[in-house]
Amino acid sequence: MTRICAVFCVMATILRAGSVILFDAANPEQYKWSGRTCGWIKDSDLKPLSRITGETLEITYTGSQGQARTTFTVSGMDSLPPQVTVTGLRVTLDSNAKEYSKLSLSAFFNDDTTASFRIPLTAGMKTYTPQLVFRRAKEPINWRTLKLLCIDNNNPDLKLQIRSLALDTSDAELESAVVPVLAVRRVCEVLPTAPAPGQSLAPWTRFSDHQVIPAEKSPLQVELSYGEQELLISARSEFETPPRAKISAHDGHVFTDEALELLFSPWRDNHKFMQFTINGAGAVFDLKLDFDPVAAEVIYNRGWSLPHRKSLSYQDSVQSYNLSFPLSELGFVPAKDRFINFQAAHHYDRERKHQTLCWNPTDRFPQPRNFGVLVFNNSPFGAGEINITRVSALTQPRNPNYLCFSFVAECTALPPGDYQLKLF
Repeated sequence: MTRICAVFCVMATILRAGSVILFDAANPEQYKWSGRTCGWIKDSDLKPLSRITGETLEITYTGSQGQARTTFTVSGMDSLPPQVTVTGLRVTLDSNAKEYSKLSLSAFFNDDTTASFRIPLTAGMKTYTPQLVFRRAKEPINWRTLKLLCIDNNNPDLKLQIRSLALDTSDAELESAVVPVLAVRRVCEVLPTAPAPGQSLAPWTRFSDHQVIPAEKSPLQVELSYGEQELLISARSEFETPPRAKISAHDGHVFTDEALELLFSPWRDNHKFMQFTINGAGAVFDLKLDFDPVAAEVIYNRGWSLPHRKSLSYQDSVQSYNLSFPLSELGFVPAKDRFINFQAAHHYDRERKHQTLCWNPTDRFPQPRNFGVLVFNNSPFGAGEINITRVSALTQPRNPNYLCFSFVAECTALPPGDYQLKLF
């Protein structure tokens, strides 16, 4: 049977930490490709059809015999820094091939040498390290002379979904040092108002001694959800008698009462924030710590007010708050930003059965570097967790401006599926 050949050539390479990107379907505008039937093969009528679907390049074929070729050109390899060494080829793709079907790759170089590789395919989007199976030249591969990368296939019904092609690299001049993880922020997923119920903040932390209070034992419950234009927050806090609420004036010292305190930071810079504190009588203290263009510095803007709607009640030894805030006033668009730093706390007098609680552990209020993080999703992420277990800083002794970070993550209880890591 005649082989089908798809050839990948890249207009320009992109150097990232630990790899050289030859093709990235998430950024198709940076690459050019074309396909044709190999007319020099008698009766060849195979023709590749390619299109970008989401963040993959999908390649299918029309015709039944002969050979088809999709061609890209590789350039820029000779501009790699001299200390960078290419250690291997990496391909991320999915296909409809049978389990452990062999996919062959061929590399062509400007020094007139070639190399053949092979991948045993398995189901799902996978990242493969092709194994070298043949090279006629005795010299080691000089990846700096790479000009073509070919994916060969002898199955006319094959469908490929290619996410990326890359070269793994190492840098002899890089030094690595472990970066200590001093704190881990608590994270809560926030979902649309309907049909999902509000998501609860948990666990809670006792402010006085940082003891963790599980959700089922906490006297404070806070749920969050969002609509098209507003963030909804409902809170229920146990009080054997109505919470102290002596302050009635707006922007009075409401925080000296047994009040609910909410802190927002759409800037996520560990410095600027918005504060909203409300007591059981509905009195509010709010301010914004933000850059003032007149003063040309960051100031406490106590004249600022956060628009909101509220409904409060005290019944059966429970103080309840139902609050809503315009997303526009929070400077936040869930569909675009997805993350906002956040803190919640409820204050109790010392003679109470319960003690002051906060969501993310902190030594004082407000302390933006100790805010947690709200993640706005359209549907639940699931029960799994991803924990960063190690962070390393990569430096170059001869280049004081060079700094990269590498991360080691531990994934637990993640359901089967395809996941994509993005940096925000």
